[in-house]
Amino acid sequence: MELWTELMKPRVISVHKIAAVFFALLFLANCEEHSQKIEPVVVDFSKTTPISAFRDSAKTGGHLRLAIAAMTSPNETLVHYDKLVKYISQKTNHPIKFEQYKTYEEVNSLIELMQIDVAFICSGAYVEAKKKFPVEILAVPVVRGKLTYNAYIIVHKDSPVQKFEDLRGRSFAFTDPLSNTGRSYALKRVSQMGQTPDEFFSRLIYTHAHDYSIQAVAQGIVEGATVHSLIFDYMKKQNPEKVKELRIIEVSEDFGMPPVVVHSRLDAKVKHNLRTIFLNLHKHPKGKKILDQLLIDKFVSGENVDYASIQKNLEMYANDTY
Repeated sequence: MELWTELMKPRVISVHKIAAVFFALLFLANCEEHSQKIEPVVVDFSKTTPISAFRDSAKTGGHLRLAIAAMTSPNETLVHYDKLVKYISQKTNHPIKFEQYKTYEEVNSLIELMQIDVAFICSGAYVEAKKKFPVEILAVPVVRGKLTYNAYIIVHKDSPVQKFEDLRGRSFAFTDPLSNTGRSYALKRVSQMGQTPDEFFSRLIYTHAHDYSIQAVAQGIVEGATVHSLIFDYMKKQNPEKVKELRIIEVSEDFGMPPVVVHSRLDAKVKHNLRTIFLNLHKHPKGKKILDQLLIDKFVSGENVDYASIQKNLEMYANDTY
């Protein structure tokens, strides 16, 4: 039960020890440690600039700072996005510091305080951020010609469960409290049956990563989970052995793709330069090769209207503490 051991131990992530990353295909998705089954991550802020001091990398000549919640395991993130982060660094003429956090709430808070320059978050976290401060979409990925993604409800291939209703009385995994595909969609489905998650499921845990939820079902730690379709599909293509024991029993409606975001007050020149890099990645041989490795067609501008259904879901379950 290696995943259970991993979930149960605290992790320390030093924000100055990791100098690589980007979030493209696997953003997403993901999203309070409400469950007592999982210890909270410990983030070491001992060497960071005081959070009360607003900063601007472009004006100070310092590092650009990128943040992402740990929707996938830290090792997966480093392995897959090192080339892209180096590319962005070269194009902006700024070294890039990557800061990884366990929850979307942490990332949203740092965007609001302008302690990071660019963030890669799920659609649910973006909708939640918009209610609290001026956040702006920098770009969104196009995957297999689509600007949308879905929630997958998954079970073990040998499970007798055939549909969502069959999960009644069984254990289940969420990812993050702000995740649309990793929480809100399942909450909606349970609500449609006139029950609360505590009434419907026998046990709930938070994994804080879609790939951890996938592993939790595969290893029998829980009997079902709701996960990000792009992450599941990516793993199926790149590491099929990790999902071969699983079965998808339900696919949600389409949702707006998880965006790359910045605080609206970020220096206009920095925003313009970053947006230009993302929107033109597919036009340059080196950038196109990186996108191909990430299974992304290209990046395009995003629109707020694409997140209307997600906003409705989050508003409906905003006060739920499951």
